[in-house]
Amino acid sequence: MASLFDNIKTSGSLITDSSALDLDYLPKLLIFRESEQIYIADCIKPLFNNISGKNLLITGSPGIGKSAAVRFVLRELEEQGLDEEIFSLYINCWKNNTEHKLLLEICSLLKYRFTSNKTSSELLTVISKIINKKSAVICLDEVDKLEDYSILYSLVEEIYKKTIILVTNNTNFLAALDKRIYSRLTPEIINFKKYSYEETKKILNQRISLAFQKDSIEQEAFEEIAVKSSFEKDIRIGLTLLKESANLAELKNSFKIKKEHALEAIQKLFPLPTAGLEQFIVSLLKENKELSTKEILEKLNNPDISYRQITRLISKLKNKNLISTKILTKGAKGNIPVYFLKQTTL
Repeated sequence: MASLFDNIKTSGSLITDSSALDLDYLPKLLIFRESEQIYIADCIKPLFNNISGKNLLITGSPGIGKSAAVRFVLRELEEQGLDEEIFSLYINCWKNNTEHKLLLEICSLLKYRFTSNKTSSELLTVISKIINKKSAVICLDEVDKLEDYSILYSLVEEIYKKTIILVTNNTNFLAALDKRIYSRLTPEIINFKKYSYEETKKILNQRISLAFQKDSIEQEAFEEIAVKSSFEKDIRIGLTLLKESANLAELKNSFKIKKEHALEAIQKLFPLPTAGLEQFIVSLLKENKELSTKEILEKLNNPDISYRQITRLISKLKNKNLISTKILTKGAKGNIPVYFLKQTTL
C-alpha cells in the first residue's frame, strides 16, 4: 500500500512568508491610502500642542483598508517614539463588545493590571486618571458592534485631551447615536472609496512579492484572483484566494500556481448553489457587459452545472425582463447569441 505521504513536494514551499497573506498584516508601505493617512494624522496633531484633537468617523465597505490605515498611523506614532507623549489605543469592538470588556481592554493596553472585582465605573475612573496625565488616541474599530454606545459619552466626558477614531462598515452609524453623544463627538467623517481594479492588482502584487518565491504564480492565475477580488470589492478575498491557490498547487505537486488552481480556489470560496445562479449570472454580465451561453458556463467553472441549465436560467432572466439578447456574427462559426443586462438592471 502506498504511503499517505507519497508525492510530497520537497523543493520548498511556494510561500516564503505566510504572514504577508494574513488579513491583519500591515505592510511597511500602505499604498493608495496616503491621503487618508495624512487626514487621520492631521486630526491627531493638535494633541502635540496640549489640546484635544479632532474626533473622526471612518466608514466604507469591508476589505478596503480602513483599519489598516488607522493602524498604520498608530504604528508611525510608536516608531517615532511619539507614543511617549500620547497613549495609542486600538480596540476591536467585535471582540470587546460590552462597556466592561472595552474598559478592561483599555486597562490592558495601559498596562494597568489591578482590574479584578472593579466595576465599569471604577475602571473608567482609573483609565481617565492615567490618560489625563498625558493625552490619547483611542481607536474603536467595528464600533457598531458595541452593545451600548453610552461608553462613547463617558470617554468624551472623562478624558480631556484625546482624538477618538470610530471605524465602521455602517455608513449610517451616526443615525444610531444619541444626539447628546453626537453633539459631544462632532466627528470629522472620512468615507473610504473602494479600490479600483488596477489598484487591487497592485496591492495583490505587493503582497505576492512579500509572500511568495519569485515567479511562483502564472499571470492567468493572478488575473483570475485579481478580477474576483475586485469584483467582490474586498482585498481580503484576494489574499485568501492567493493562499488557497498556493495550497492547492502544492497539493498537486506543482511548482507554480496555475489558472486551474486559482479557479478551484474561487470555486471553494464561492460555491454556487443552484438557487443563487440567477443572481450570479446577473453579476457576471454586470462585470463582463456581454457573454454567450458557453462563456457563462466557462466562468461558472462548475462541472455539476450543465449547458441546458444555463439556457433555462437565461430564459428565466429574459422573462423577468432583466437581460436582453443580440446576435453576433462569427464568420464560419455562424451567428452566436450573446446576453447583456438591460439598462434598468445596472
